[in-house]
Amino acid sequence: MRTSLDAFLEELKELGTFVDSVSSVYSTLSKYGDASIKASLTLRRRLDYSSFIIALYTGLERFVEDLAWSFASMESSKNRYSQLHESLKDKHLRQSAELLIRGHLGEGRYEGLTNEGIVGNLYECLQDRETYNLNRHAVIFHESNIRSDG
Repeated sequence: MRTSLDAFLEELKELGTFVDSVSSVYSTLSKYGDASIKASLTLRRRLDYSSFIIALYTGLERFVEDLAWSFASMESSKNRYSQLHESLKDKHLRQSAELLIRGHLGEGRYEGLTNEGIVGNLYECLQDRETYNLNRHAVIFHESNIRSDG
């Protein structure tokens, strides 16, 4: 879990560097006599703002996913599959099946995943073996943006 926090803090540090540079970049650009550069500064500010928000959210989402995965991994290392919380087992089973149905394993964010790997992990889990592997992408799957209920 510490490495997840360290990675998130590093992303925040990079975003801080970006924010610290914004004023000087805009000031430098505005000094150029080129009318198209001056005209594009408002657009650039809006796009930089949007990029910042997207990068911030992406980092936060990755951090939350890493925490959820770390917790599930820790629980699975201490408990047999049958002893895990029912909601975790249910999500793992359903989302593993969904990964198989979608058919995009080995592509994009699912690079390195195979049908055989997903099914093999499910088999180990459902056999309640002492050692087993949860399917990470099934555990961290979410359909909407991560948000607080509070």
